[in-house]
Amino acid sequence: MILIVDDQRFVRQMIADAIGKEEYDFLEAEDGQQALALFMEKSPDVVLMDAIMPNMTGFEACRLMREAEKATKRQTPILMITALSDVNSVNEGFAAGVNDFIQKPINLDILRRRLELMIKERECDEKVRKSEERFRLLAENARDFIIILQIRPLSYEYISPIIENITGYGADEFYSDPNLLRKIIYQRDLNKLDTIVAGGIPDPQLLEFRIIHKKGRVVFIESQAVPVVVNKNIVAMQIISRDITQRKQDEVRRRVELTKKVLFETVKALSATIEIRDPYTSGHQNRVAQLAVAIAKEMELDISRIDVIQTAALLHDIGKITVPAEYLSKPGELTDMEFSIIKHHPVVSYEILKPIEFDGPIAQIVYQHHERIDGSGYPLSLSCDEILLESKVIAVADLVEAMSSHRPYRAALGVERAIEEVSKNSGEKYDMEVGKACIDVFRKGDFNFSSIPFCKIAGAAKH
Repeated sequence: MILIVDDQRFVRQMIADAIGKEEYDFLEAEDGQQALALFMEKSPDVVLMDAIMPNMTGFEACRLMREAEKATKRQTPILMITALSDVNSVNEGFAAGVNDFIQKPINLDILRRRLELMIKERECDEKVRKSEERFRLLAENARDFIIILQIRPLSYEYISPIIENITGYGADEFYSDPNLLRKIIYQRDLNKLDTIVAGGIPDPQLLEFRIIHKKGRVVFIESQAVPVVVNKNIVAMQIISRDITQRKQDEVRRRVELTKKVLFETVKALSATIEIRDPYTSGHQNRVAQLAVAIAKEMELDISRIDVIQTAALLHDIGKITVPAEYLSKPGELTDMEFSIIKHHPVVSYEILKPIEFDGPIAQIVYQHHERIDGSGYPLSLSCDEILLESKVIAVADLVEAMSSHRPYRAALGVERAIEEVSKNSGEKYDMEVGKACIDVFRKGDFNFSSIPFCKIAGAAKH
């Protein structure tokens, strides 16, 4: 749609006929005020404007049109048709927002060609504007953030506003400091950025970076760098990045869980080795672990501590692997020397487990599981708070399981006798709180020893 503005009607008609009423739609105005009203209402594609008119000149109308366009960020081509040819008039026209001039008397062929060119430019500008608008909408609403990095000199042509959510730094901070990206990238990952800036990535590929958030935490991002090529030269890089911190954390969590699972299976294998050598106590460590976990739950210990107790209980007799098998299965009373060798097993257990990186102090717990709060235990004769709570729990569970099971030197004494022993010695040999929890476990009547292998996770086990 073309808006023709001239105070002479025959001029308006002549221009419309010359341009071609079959090809274009026309609007007509006889002065600047009418032109401005039609411009605001109809949004024409091109304006042909006379300079000198009554009520409002073409210059004033152009200025007001340009003011109105500021909100839309669009600019309509304005071709001024005038008999004025002095430099001041031309300068005034350009200052008002005129795109081009054509002199009166009008050469209609030149007018037609100028108009066709302006319409094509308008169409191209509109396509570019819409493309930029689509790009901006996508960039500003996407999960990913986009950086268009000019390589020489190093500067930012575009940065998605969402970058502030990921890095803590606003787009304005990046624009004002071309080196900010380099400052926040983890030192060991800078070589990847250097490769991008050097234009050394001819094909799109994914790169991982660690960046330091404005608040100090580490953020993992995954980036694809796409070169912008002009005349066979890389002039910029379009870097599309997304925050993959959660994905990285999930990967680490899965690896940790897998490691724990492997470690737990190893623990069970180690636990089984001693029981193979001593058929009379087969399943002992497993049953001690079951009761120790039940006691820990009764005490309302947290899940991580219960897991540690379970692991330590499954391994508490691993040091007996160095004890001669005939001592372990001897039906009669042990000699002092034989008993001293057996009493050394917590030390051996500690030495075996100390190099292994468990989630808790497993080696230390196993080392102390024969200590008693009155100092009568072994191998260190520790007392009271010198003994870890986890060791106190295993000590009671170990006692109850041993007394209630058959041994080569005596018949099983039963759970009731074992509970009597715990009740009698709680506060003297055994921790008072642990002893009470053990008694409560059996008083509730929903616990019984099982020969089924104990399984992770301790917190999910039911007794």
